[in-house]
Amino acid sequence: MKGKDLLLGMNYVNAKFVEEAENVTQFREEKKILSLRRPVLIAALIAMLLMLVGCVAAYVLRMDSLKIGETNDERYVYAEDGVSILGTETVNLEVLTLSGLEGSEGYQAALAWYKFMQSYDPKGEIQISTWGNEPAFPAEYQHYGLYSQEMKDALDAILKEHKLKPVGAQLDFRTTKNMCQALGIERILTTNNGVMLRSDSGAAYENGNFWLNLDVELPGNAEVTNTSAVLYWNRKDCFSSDLITIEATGDWKEWNYTTAAGNNVLIIRSPSDRRGWIIYERKEAMMFLQIDTRIDCGYNVDGKTWWEQSYMTDNQMELVADAIDFNIQPKLVDPSAVKNQPALPSSATQNGYTLTLKSVETDGYVARVVVGVTAPKGTDIESLNIGTGTNYDEFTSDAELLWGSGAFNDVSDGDGLRNTKDLVMVANYTLANGSMPFDVGSRWNLHIVDIVVDKYCDTERILVEGEWWFPITFDGSMSDGSELELIQEPIHVDVCVSLRPDGSPVVKNVTVTSFTLRKFSATIEHSGGASADFAALNGQLLWVVMKDGSRIQLHGGSTLETDTPIDLEQVEYISFADGTKLQIAQTEKGS
Repeated sequence: MKGKDLLLGMNYVNAKFVEEAENVTQFREEKKILSLRRPVLIAALIAMLLMLVGCVAAYVLRMDSLKIGETNDERYVYAEDGVSILGTETVNLEVLTLSGLEGSEGYQAALAWYKFMQSYDPKGEIQISTWGNEPAFPAEYQHYGLYSQEMKDALDAILKEHKLKPVGAQLDFRTTKNMCQALGIERILTTNNGVMLRSDSGAAYENGNFWLNLDVELPGNAEVTNTSAVLYWNRKDCFSSDLITIEATGDWKEWNYTTAAGNNVLIIRSPSDRRGWIIYERKEAMMFLQIDTRIDCGYNVDGKTWWEQSYMTDNQMELVADAIDFNIQPKLVDPSAVKNQPALPSSATQNGYTLTLKSVETDGYVARVVVGVTAPKGTDIESLNIGTGTNYDEFTSDAELLWGSGAFNDVSDGDGLRNTKDLVMVANYTLANGSMPFDVGSRWNLHIVDIVVDKYCDTERILVEGEWWFPITFDGSMSDGSELELIQEPIHVDVCVSLRPDGSPVVKNVTVTSFTLRKFSATIEHSGGASADFAALNGQLLWVVMKDGSRIQLHGGSTLETDTPIDLEQVEYISFADGTKLQIAQTEKGS
């Protein structure tokens, strides 16, 4: 796995609330009052004003300036329960390009490529015939998804006609930070006017285009305080085939906004679409920020699903526009510089901070990793809430990684020194074939970038920059495959299966047929479906109760986890969140 140090699943997501939508133009106009004292200057001033109006018009962005076509698509129609599919319906879509404004070479190339793709293989028959046997094309064409020589020939003709370069091969940067440094855009990830921007993934291409996934934290007490966005930089001298399709719902609005830095951007949004855009035209490139302006949360009670939607305000979108540095000057990166980028650090000490891999333990399904942090003498990190900036975890297994989570949390190391502390990660991975992710022989390259203070808080800051790399191969000394099956016969337990809009739980009585307990995890087989939450109910939690009376909390999803090792020989019983006690040979209701 390569990416975020926390990957979350999302329940009750319904495709009809992730549909795409269209626009109606809407402008804000400012009236200007001019007082003239000399009538003889009226003609000259009118002429000058007409010139100015022409200049202003040239810089007013409109959604129509990006439109290259219209099309239809089929989408599901859902029953009242929000899950059952009644059939399909035809929706009208408008197609926008990210390659340039109307009249530009990029726009014309996008239009020509769109028309070709609409007519070339409308039923996908050619593509299906080439699956598994696609022609090999140079890496510089990878962006376009070519699967035939006819496609490449058509693309080459379009590039030649409009004097454009292909996007080029993707550059293999080790981290997003390395990519931003090479492009010279580090300052775009910052905190400005209360908006905080973070990124831990993206891509850059040899001819200058790049994109960044952004986590956006918004100030104030509005409905939406955290959301996601993608920032695109598309150079005008190369052709990007990226398109936006939006549904013609008739409720789109757009307005021009001048940012605090003086950049005139176009802002687009619709309540019918979860996405909005902030668009800025540069002389050499188009900059687009696609942002989730609507957050959908689903509820299911008695078989009926309904949705609660939260929206960013227009003012918040303008605040985000103010926070983006539209004046960045990205550099073209020499591919040889990427190939020759410094190797991963071999030293445990970076910028005065030493990280040490202290221990790795696993029960096959969950792994517990402890990394010790030693700051320079005289530095107090014991009183700080520290964590890692990003983990680029590269997990190697025979099966595909289906789901995973894990983040470092700081704990005292107990040595009494103020300049030392431990970071503990409990990694919970699920493989597509159901096998043990941390089986003996599996490998995990743990790559830590930066140490931060107060992660995900308004006060987040980088404590120290650095890279630390820990290759881990799981062997017998790290692994404890012991298991304890607690179910002798099926039992019935009340669990939470969803939440109502007021936050109260929807409770369902489910049948538990297996409860397998391990050193760091537990797996439950039951009749409650994927949404059943055994970890908490009405403020009560799921506990492993030991013979000495101590308790260890289990939390998580399909595979429950704990950061405290469980001695299976000392387990007395399981206390479910509804009060049910589960012992090896019997169950009883109570606390």
